[in-house]
Amino acid sequence: MKNLLIQIIVFSILATFSYNKEIKNIKYEEDESIGILTIIYPDNSVNLEMDILEEIENVLDRIDINKIRVLIITDNASADNEIKFDYNQNENNLNKDILKKLEYFEIPIIFAIKNYALGIMFELFLSSDIRMCSEKAMLGYPLFEESQRLSRLIGKGMAKQIIFTKQIINAKEALRIRLVNNIYPQNELLDRAKELSKMISKNGNNAIRKAKIAINEGNRNVENDKNIYKLKCACQNYDWGKFANDSLVATALRKNGENVDDKKKYAEYWMGSHPNGPSKIIKNNKEILLSDQINGQLSYLFKILSINKPLSIQLHPDKAFAEALNKKFPKIYKDDNHKPELFIALSDFELLFGFVEINKAVEIIKKYEKCFNLKEGEKLIEEPNIENYKEFIERLIYLEKEDYEKILKSILESDETKNNLLIKKLYDNYGLDSGLLISLFMNHLHKKKGESVFIDKNIPHSYISGNCLELMACSDNVIRLGLTPKLVDKENFVKIVKLNFEDMIYDKSNKDESEFMEIDNENEIVKYDIKHIYDFKMQIYNIKKDSFINIEKNSILFCLEGAIKINGILCEEFNSFFVENEINYAKIELIEGYKSAQLYKIFKK
Repeated sequence: MKNLLIQIIVFSILATFSYNKEIKNIKYEEDESIGILTIIYPDNSVNLEMDILEEIENVLDRIDINKIRVLIITDNASADNEIKFDYNQNENNLNKDILKKLEYFEIPIIFAIKNYALGIMFELFLSSDIRMCSEKAMLGYPLFEESQRLSRLIGKGMAKQIIFTKQIINAKEALRIRLVNNIYPQNELLDRAKELSKMISKNGNNAIRKAKIAINEGNRNVENDKNIYKLKCACQNYDWGKFANDSLVATALRKNGENVDDKKKYAEYWMGSHPNGPSKIIKNNKEILLSDQINGQLSYLFKILSINKPLSIQLHPDKAFAEALNKKFPKIYKDDNHKPELFIALSDFELLFGFVEINKAVEIIKKYEKCFNLKEGEKLIEEPNIENYKEFIERLIYLEKEDYEKILKSILESDETKNNLLIKKLYDNYGLDSGLLISLFMNHLHKKKGESVFIDKNIPHSYISGNCLELMACSDNVIRLGLTPKLVDKENFVKIVKLNFEDMIYDKSNKDESEFMEIDNENEIVKYDIKHIYDFKMQIYNIKKDSFINIEKNSILFCLEGAIKINGILCEEFNSFFVENEINYAKIELIEGYKSAQLYKIFKK
């Protein structure tokens, strides 16, 4: 009767789980308060493919943890037959979320391996609470990226030996090094796992859950001591910045206990390891350069900008051009890296971005026809194409001072300019600067808080006003054209124009944030990922309740709004932390009194 009842339960559960997707590779059954999940290897292959992992995750999501007190996971592979295993298994085939799910599942998980736990299956095995195996079991062949769990279980020395050699060990050796708690004859293994499950089930469900959380939190605290460091960040007091009372950069400094001079301008707040403004970590109550801690540089740099005065018209060359400039002019171009940038507006924000479309450029020339009086302009009006447009821009850049000042004066006196607030703002700050002419042929964009723009290599741009966050490759490489007291390099700017002009034209109607931004509404995460950029990636979490997130190696965490705890470490508004090693399933707690918090996570792809 009992076996019949189990069969009915199995049928019912499989029918429920198969509603959205057919379950082929696992079997799930319930025996009173015990859940049993059996992994069915097809054709003696002991590889865990993506579809099998998805099915396991699907079952975990549907287990009623108020009814089921313990979950047993086991396998059906036969040790008597020749097995198939891919020794080139790739970490990329492993969805790491399932490891977190197992490790922090609310009820205890017993993993009972009858025969094989290799590669990805071995990583699942390590993520369980209690491990046992049969006398015939073979274990190992770990994945390099998932090394922390093995190290915690058997110690660093033995873990390194198994990881470095991709060693496969038998049951007796697994017991000796305490990788498993017990070994049993194969035909007794599942019964012994059930016996242990029943012993656990007799205890209070809440008590068991609290005990599991406490033990996991203990592991976290050990990780935190060596892994999560508060950042002390540098600032830049550039002339275009805002005075302290209006500057978000000054606010960030104050929030982190730094002194601020109300008479100074605060332009940029740097989070990263770039030598022009390196962050420090607080370790054992001492300040250490972040670059010393990681013995090198992060691939990215994250900033807060507060802009009161327009920045220069500039572009950032590609990697090859940057290296060539550094080699030829090392005292001027000290940085040999490229500098793709992503900015997110934190207020109403103005910028110039890319050249306007050809038809728009023709309209502007006609509008100020008496002012320009250039043959290149006439040619563009007669034949509006890329080549003529490029020649016209080059001509503007290379105008002699007397010529461009004459044109600018005519434009400023023109009736067409009376309501052009941008031209007036640029003139008030930089006078008869040649950059004003170029600005007429650039897109004038207005962005609201939360909107973003990606600035790729070789795209001319200028920030005009507002507050923003800016994420870029770790570089300070800039070729400036105008609107600056700093070095203007027309020659190299024009070289890049000649090579890349068509890419510099920005058609607002064809651009959309969806090219690099994805919104996960269910989990309230905004993800920024530019396909061809490998220096950085960013995710923004809208925290409304306690949750768990994965934190990648060498990440920076920045809290813009609200206050949270990260694995028990307080992170308040404008605090930033460096996470040196990957943390699986870091606990994020919303501090009482806050309805939400906004957490930024920046990391390398």
